[in-house]
Amino acid sequence: MLESGFIFRMAAALLAALALAPVTAPPRAPGWPAAVAAAETGPSAAPSAMAPAPRPARLDPARIALRRWFFGRGLSVTVGFEAPRPFRVFTLTDPPRLVVDLEGLDAAGFDPAAVARSRAVARVSAAPARPGWARLVLDLARPFALETAEMGEGGLALTLRRVGAEDFAARSGAPPGVVLGGDGEGGHALVVLDPGHGGIDPGATRDGVAEKDVVLAFSEALGAALEATGRFRVATTRDTDVFLPLAARADLARRLGARAFVSIHANAVADEAARGGIVFTLSEAGSSTAARERAAAENRADAAAGPAAPGPGDSVAEVLGGLLRAEGQARSIDLARALGRALGPVTGAGPAPLQSADFQVLRVPDVPAALLELGFLSNAADRRALTSPEWRARAAAAIAAGMVGWLDAGGPLTRK
Repeated sequence: MLESGFIFRMAAALLAALALAPVTAPPRAPGWPAAVAAAETGPSAAPSAMAPAPRPARLDPARIALRRWFFGRGLSVTVGFEAPRPFRVFTLTDPPRLVVDLEGLDAAGFDPAAVARSRAVARVSAAPARPGWARLVLDLARPFALETAEMGEGGLALTLRRVGAEDFAARSGAPPGVVLGGDGEGGHALVVLDPGHGGIDPGATRDGVAEKDVVLAFSEALGAALEATGRFRVATTRDTDVFLPLAARADLARRLGARAFVSIHANAVADEAARGGIVFTLSEAGSSTAARERAAAENRADAAAGPAAPGPGDSVAEVLGGLLRAEGQARSIDLARALGRALGPVTGAGPAPLQSADFQVLRVPDVPAALLELGFLSNAADRRALTSPEWRARAAAAIAAGMVGWLDAGGPLTRK
């Protein structure tokens, strides 16, 4: 009698061939298991033989196929596109999810309803993962472990196998040899930049200038300046005009294991004389009435999308007491000081003051995090600077230099 594992592998190979042809696995790194070599061709290990990805194309939900097979014990997932491209596949727990990152695809306007449904998948979503990358997430109805991932001219073909909860948890996270965050290949530290607001939430506005546009442009400039130092890799929570919930922004930095998270904003107040930058860190009490009011205003951003689904309800005290160790909070304060010192000379208003308050977006366990207010849209001089490409370039270069100093001053956090 043939062993069940052999039958499964034969069935998986047949389903992959039927679902997407032709499919050819990328070159394998020495010593990697087959499934891992196929599942990791992202920025930390892109195979040299793979052709450069084309200009970003739309991630088409109609070209995503989900098929259960082998009496529900197997699942095949195919994502169709025109040319091979770097990709990364892994699974996460609570709930069980399959995550697929693809370079050169744009997730803007992705309609989950256009994906043919499968009883094995509870929900499908997609969003930008970092500039030039799309992230496809499948919430699995039951735990399925990744067996094979193969890239071909027609797209990506995955096969998964039903496993128990403990087995799934043991297999989930980054595949062996893959660095999802922290210091990747070449020792480059990952920084997640978060341009605030977006989509239906414009943020502060003055004289036709919207905060969401100003901070998105600055995030692009800062990302380029950070990468130009040769010390950082950069991911962004958004690289287009889209709305994202506050919790999703913070969660990205946590899931990627970032060395730093910087949320970028601009302010506007009734006093038109107020100008210059401000840098915030997370605290429960708040350093001043103004800081508490600012945090309350930012925390209302999710209201733009309507009532939110009930969350876990963690208080800031629980986050700080249970998850953010003193080491992490100290590194956040050091990061904020570095940002404030760097921004001061280019604003002309002196070093940006350091304040603290209960900002939901800064609830990032184990990741040094700061919220950077670039200036005041309500001030004419600041508004001219914030909309100037030349000022953005100078400010971004100064902040990047400050972050290099911050990086050199302290090692990575010890995760427990």
